[in-house]
This record gives sequence, structure tokens and C-alpha cells, in this order.
Amino acid sequence: MRRRRDAGRTELEAYGDGLKTILCSPSFLYLPQPGGAPDAAVAARLSYFL
Repeated sequence: MRRRRDAGRTELEAYGDGLKTILCSPSFLYLPQPGGAPDAAVAARLSYFL
């Protein structure tokens, strides 16, 4: 957020950029399914989406 502020973004824009980065990261979007079958992993991801 500090880098964004130093680049001239407002505090709200810098906060929004940080939040967008977190929410779009693959580690946030896709939860790992240890030892599950591929079909079970797809079903689990679909349930998180819904």
C-alpha cells in the first residue's frame, strides 16, 4: 500500500489495489484438496463458488 501511495494513488485507491490483489490471487481463489479425487476437487471448488 505504501508503494501505491508513493506512486500518487489516494489512500482509498491504494487500499483497493491491495484488496484486489489478495482476492485475485490463486492461493485465495483455489483451496487445496489433499488426497481427494479430481471429481471431488471440482465439486468442492464449485460449492465454494456457489
